[in-house]
Order: sequence, then structure tokens, then C-alpha cells
Amino acid sequence: MPHSDNKMGRWGAVSYIVGNIVGSGIFIVPGSMLQNTGSVGLFLIVWLLSAAVATLGAYCYCELGTSIRRSGGDFAYLTHVRWNAIAFMFMSIGCVLIYPLMLAIQAETTAEYTVQAFRLNENCLNNPILLFIFKKLIFSLFALFMMFINFYSLRRVGARFQIAGTIAKLLATTLIVCTAIYILISKGQLQNFSSPFQNSKWEAMSLVNAFFAGLFSYDGWDVLNFGAEEIENPKRTMPFAILSGMFCVTSIYIVINLSFLVVLDADTVRDSTAVAMVFAQQSLGQFQHLMPFIIILVMMGAMNGTIFTASRYLFAAARSRQIPSFLALLNPENDSPRASIFAHVLMAILFSFIGDTNQLINYLGFAQWLQRGFTMCALLWIRFNFNNFILHPDAIKTPIFMPIIFLCVCLSLVGITIIQEFSVAKFGLLVLAIAFLIYFVFIWENTLLNRFPIFKQFCYLINDKLASFVQIILNGKIELFNEEFQNNDPKIIEEKENKIKITGNIKIYPLKEEEKINGDYKQRRRRKSLNKNELTKIN
Repeated sequence: MPHSDNKMGRWGAVSYIVGNIVGSGIFIVPGSMLQNTGSVGLFLIVWLLSAAVATLGAYCYCELGTSIRRSGGDFAYLTHVRWNAIAFMFMSIGCVLIYPLMLAIQAETTAEYTVQAFRLNENCLNNPILLFIFKKLIFSLFALFMMFINFYSLRRVGARFQIAGTIAKLLATTLIVCTAIYILISKGQLQNFSSPFQNSKWEAMSLVNAFFAGLFSYDGWDVLNFGAEEIENPKRTMPFAILSGMFCVTSIYIVINLSFLVVLDADTVRDSTAVAMVFAQQSLGQFQHLMPFIIILVMMGAMNGTIFTASRYLFAAARSRQIPSFLALLNPENDSPRASIFAHVLMAILFSFIGDTNQLINYLGFAQWLQRGFTMCALLWIRFNFNNFILHPDAIKTPIFMPIIFLCVCLSLVGITIIQEFSVAKFGLLVLAIAFLIYFVFIWENTLLNRFPIFKQFCYLINDKLASFVQIILNGKIELFNEEFQNNDPKIIEEKENKIKITGNIKIYPLKEEEKINGDYKQRRRRKSLNKNELTKIN
């Protein structure tokens, strides 16, 4: 446990929430949201309601994070209630759909701002097909560039990109707000607010798409779940940090959107795919050329963070034997999960061809909120069957109406999408169906494959050959946890002997010891440096 002097206090937790949420979303979604709401008034209301939903979700996930103190997010919560098949399905949708779509959206926006910065769409690419190809080329170059940064120089260059992205984020926000205040005082431009609800769109699917875009901007509200033990007095600090942090984020977003609407007319915001660039062109004079490069830095910082998080998510799933083991490859020099990084970037590039930015946001929103709906079902299941589960004694308890309301929101967003726009839901449902089949064919303990040992051996052979090939190509070694320690039951198991198995270049690390600290069961794994040819016998 961290020493009390090193724990995060109230304002540290608030800054953590604000810094994690405020990012690329505010420069991506305003045009899409205004298209789907139709009016300035409804546009601002959806921003506020999205903040309320995100705050509600943060409180519900806060209870889960303090009750079930295991890494893995939604996967850990679903396996805790022993919904292993559902947990595997949503782990798959996270690996295959959610994180790649997030990177695709960020890279797509980076490519759009690059085109706008050099005015390629006006000067030399009047052909729509040529412009499309050029955008995809820029998209791929940015994605591959960030991939190689995460391959080789995470600490030196990757960390500096995060710092540069944060500075660019603050600079862009300050520049937009100060410019809008100056224009408002000097010119008094308020024509967008004379009839705020004129042309409002009240159709259910339009509102759902607007909410998907708004909630995308607030993504990251569950960040405190991953560091509950680093927070001083979580029962008091976390609720305060969530409420204060979300208030700050909402205020920043509303002020930025009001700034856009003071300088630009509603139609311009609605039709823009790079709203900050248009804002700069109409208000900053010669300084307009600075804005796209600031936004590109913001996007590159966001892409770097997404690649880092997603690759570790893929790596953890592969190391725990949930997906093919070649994705558990680590480079020995810098501990970079190169296979997971490459797979994630490749999937993002492929997803960029299935739709534009707005469509990708809708695909992402459906998958995310379907997953969160099942996680809320798990929370309610724990609430009504709490005697059957081991929970941390210092867990935060939210009023029962909060997870119920949040579940209703999730079901509404998902249900309306399935009924009225199945084309958005089909990708998420297809991945879930495939994951369901894979689980019961390959992972389920009573799988029929146990009756066909030849086919099972063939699958293992393919996995081993693929693992060997990837190790040669990407210069790494594969790490797996021993199967006997893959136990979803959080109860303490007896301390095991220190057994390490080496198969070729694949290291299998077992659990060394477990200890009970303040009612929280934690696993501690100890690694040993071994030569490639060393073999320790397993009893």
C-alpha cells in the first residue's frame, strides 16, 4: 500500500479527472452534434445532459472500482460475478472494436486538420476520390508514425508527446476562449442565440447520435477506478473529485462551444469537419495558420495515449490466455508490447474505411454503451446477492437508483440504435456473436474440443508457429501466465512453489504469493531472469 504522504488528495484527484477527459473530443464532435440536434439550444442541452450521464456513470463505476480492486476494468467486474462468457465477449469487443475505433477517429481527425492546414482540398485535390485517398494516406502515416514511437522510444519521445499534447490542449482552449470574449465585447455577435430552439430535431435516433458524440467527448470519467488505492480517504475524496472534476470539464466544454457559436454562425459549425480551423480562419487573421498545428499536436498526444492503453489491454488479454499468445510479445530492450501495438494500429487503419468520423463515433458509442449496460447489470447483481461475493470492506456505496438510472440510459441508447439504425449496431453485435462462438469452442472448460484431441493439437501447433514467426519479425519474447493460476475466484489460494516454465522463447510466470492487506486480496508476481535454454521442472 502506498504511504499516506504519497497518496493523492482531493484536488489532485480533481486534476486527474479533468486532465484525462479534456482532450481531442471537443475539437471533433461539435459539428456532428449540431447536425443531429438541429438547433443551438438543443445542442447545448445535449452537452449538459451528456455531462450528467458521465457523472452518473463515474459514481457507479466508482463503487465497482472500490468494491472489486482488481485490474482489468469491465472484464474484471464481469468475471468477479462469474459471467465468464460475457466477460470474454466484451473483452473481445474492447480489443477488436472499441480501442481501434477510438484510434481511427483520432487519426481521421488529424488527417482532416492536416488537409485543412495546407488547404489541399482547395488547391490541388478537387477530385473527391483523390482527396479521399490522400486523407487515408495521411491517416496511415500518422498512425504508423505513432506506432514506431511506441515501438522504440516510449519514455523519451512518447512521454514528450504527451507533454506537448497537454500544452497544445491548454493553448488551443485559451486561444479560442480569449478570442471569443474579445469578439463578443467588441462586436456583440449573438445572432445564434436569438431563436435557440429553431429547427430542433427531436427524432430518437438523431438524439442518440448526438449523445454518442457528446459522451465520446466526456470519455475517461472512470479514470479514478484504476488508482483507488493511491487516493487518500477514497470514500470522501472520490465523490468530491468526480463532482468537482465533471463540473470543471462541463464548464470548459460549454465555454468552448459558446466561443465557437459567438464567432461562427450555426450553419458553419454544422457543416465543418474541422471547427477549430474554421474558427481560426474567421477570427485570428495571420495567426490562423498556427491553430491546425496546435490541434494536430493535441490529436497526436491523444493517439499516443490510446495506443499505449489499447496495446496494454491486448497484451494483458493475451498473457492471460484469452486471445492468441503471439499478442503477448514484449521487446526485451524497452518492454514494448510490439505485436499488440502493431495489431491495434492495423485494425484502426482497416476501420477507417468503413465510414467517416461521425459513423465511427456511432459504432464506438454503441459498443461502449452496450458493454457498460452489462457492467451495470453485474453491479446490480452484486447488490442483490452481496453475500455470494467477496467485496472490499471500504467500498463506496451509491444510492441504488443511480445504477438503475444509468442502466436505463445504456439500454435506451443501445435499444434505439438496434431498432432504428441496425447498420450502426451490426458491427458490435457481429463481434459479440463471433466472440461467443470462440469462447464456447476454444475456452469453455466443457468445450467439445476436449473430445477431438487431434484438432486441439492442431490449434496449439498453429498458435506456436505463429508465435515463433512473430518473435522473429518483431524481435521479442512472449510472456504468459501459467494456466493453473488463471482463477477468477477472488478467494485466497494456498501459496505455490516458485515454478517457472520455459517453452522455447515463451516464458510462463506463475503466482509467487498472495497477501491480505486491509481486506483487499492482492496478487504479487515475481519474475526471474532466465536463459533461453534453461528449464525448471514442474512437479
